[in-house]
Amino acid sequence: MGRYGKSARSQTKRSNELIAELMVDIRDDMRKVELGIERRIRERLSIIDPVIGEAATIQDAIIAGSIEALKQLDRANKRYAKNGDAEQLRSEIISSAERLGGIRKLLNESVADLQEAITSQSSAVDVIEETAQELQRMTGSWEATARGVDGSVGEIIDVNPPVEMIEFQRELLDNGYDVLLSGENRDEQTIAGNRERLRRLIDGD
Repeated sequence: MGRYGKSARSQTKRSNELIAELMVDIRDDMRKVELGIERRIRERLSIIDPVIGEAATIQDAIIAGSIEALKQLDRANKRYAKNGDAEQLRSEIISSAERLGGIRKLLNESVADLQEAITSQSSAVDVIEETAQELQRMTGSWEATARGVDGSVGEIIDVNPPVEMIEFQRELLDNGYDVLLSGENRDEQTIAGNRERLRRLIDGD
């Protein structure tokens, strides 16, 4: 299991711990409302959990793909240094940018699915606010704990691009590949055009 998978499991465990703490507070004040609140909050996490697991798997796959693609680009650089075959290197640069664009698209889709799963369900705070209509004097401590539940769910998966993906992008954009793609025609306009081409490919356009 990769680091995102381990992190997701740990954060999910913490979410369940916070939910249990919330249940203790509610039980002390009003036993009758306990089971209804617990059911709704746990239901939310159970719905989100499969999406979290899938997102964590995708994140780990992105890391592996970025590392492997960067290795391929590095090998192409070494071959170029030995045999001077610029055309082969140019081809690998374009392939690398396309691979990175595909990786970025996969990440964006994963983030969108995760955010939709989280926002489509009633939050723990919503559940407590509804209960507060009947139990106004009890809601202060409940809401504080419920906010902790929502915060832990939001932290279950890191939606930012992995550092390996960022390093891969920097390799493509910051090491003169736009110049190599320009061939013999290395005027500023041509270089800028090739750099923009790389950016579009990387962005998945």
